[in-house]
Amino acid sequence: MQRREFLAVSALVLSAPGMVLAGGGEVEYSRAAFDELRQSGKPVLLDFYTSW
Repeated sequence: MQRREFLAVSALVLSAPGMVLAGGGEVEYSRAAFDELRQSGKPVLLDFYTSW
C-alpha cells in the first residue's frame, strides 16, 4: 500500500464515527428510504455486513 493510500484510508476510518453522528445515526435499510436519500443530493453512506 502506498503512503498516500494509507493516509487516505486512515483519515476515512478516523472520521467515520463523526459522519454517523453528523447524519443522525443509523437507519434501518429500506429501498424507499435509500432512494429518497439519494434523490436529496446529500452524501449517503451505506454500511453493511455479510457472513459469507
